[in-house]
Amino acid sequence: MSSVGTQDLQVTARRFRSMGIWASCIVALVICGGIVALAVFWPAAEPRGPALHVSTAALDLGEGLPGAELSGTFEITNQGTDELVYRLQATCGCTELTPKEGTIQAGDSRQIVVALRLPSILGANKKAGVFINSNDPQRPRVNCRIRGKCPFPFRVTPARIRLNVRPEETDLVQRLTVEETDQLRFRNITDLKINVPNDHCSVTEVRQSNNQFLIDFSINTHPDQRNTKFYISLRHVEDDREMHIPVQLQRSESVIAIPKKLLVHWSESEQTKEVHAWIVAKNGTQLRNVTLIDVPDGIEVIPESTLGNKIGYKITIDMSQLAADAFTLKYKCNHSEGECVLVQDFDINRR
Repeated sequence: MSSVGTQDLQVTARRFRSMGIWASCIVALVICGGIVALAVFWPAAEPRGPALHVSTAALDLGEGLPGAELSGTFEITNQGTDELVYRLQATCGCTELTPKEGTIQAGDSRQIVVALRLPSILGANKKAGVFINSNDPQRPRVNCRIRGKCPFPFRVTPARIRLNVRPEETDLVQRLTVEETDQLRFRNITDLKINVPNDHCSVTEVRQSNNQFLIDFSINTHPDQRNTKFYISLRHVEDDREMHIPVQLQRSESVIAIPKKLLVHWSESEQTKEVHAWIVAKNGTQLRNVTLIDVPDGIEVIPESTLGNKIGYKITIDMSQLAADAFTLKYKCNHSEGECVLVQDFDINRR
């Protein structure tokens, strides 16, 4: 066979192979198109057995007064072919559900009434969850979120007051700013009613600036009171809702004993026991002199280090002379802010 004939045969073979590849591609496309068409146009099989459907996944019950009860509804539908058995469960005791359990025939619906009791304080956003348990094999438990609000009738800044009181401070002046909201409008200063505990603070001035009320009050502190808590109450003259502004005063100690209480472990093989303690001055207070008061028998206290405003003590306990399994050390401290007596309690754990 001539070379020309051989080349013609090779070209023809290549053409047939190319046509075979294109034919295979066309067949594959036809098959895929047919599968897609079947998936789109072939009627879906109806669900067999019970099928649970809930009308909403989140139910907003709106706003209400403190302690009020908000209510709303949602629907449970059985989209299956068999009877649906359901039971409801709330995540909070503040939520009532009616009816809590029952059966729903195929194609029917049941309306569920939800009652949510708001907290007795303003500014609270109450949230709860409802679990719908059923015999639906595909969705045996469905969750529905419930929420309600108890908004403030007006805005107060700051919403709470927390103060660290230095030992030398006896009177503190603070300010509250009250702003009206869309719910309530203030015609004049007499619309705002203020109630303060007279033994802790007193109002010094109330004035209006544009749409704001500025309330200045003086807080009375006492050197013997370490922690004090009380509330300032505000309300609009036409609204019974009271806003309570919590006030917390914490007196900063100028000098402290570290630790305040110590547990000492002792075994019978030990005649004496050594522990360590410190007297520390805080907030720039200068320690001048520290003396011990009425040291119990069997206790020896020796200053062993001074570092800045901190004095370290080595405390040696003679167990044979100690009368009880507990004792107290008292330190009289003279410092730049005055005088104080610090107490350290020790408990003995005999092993």
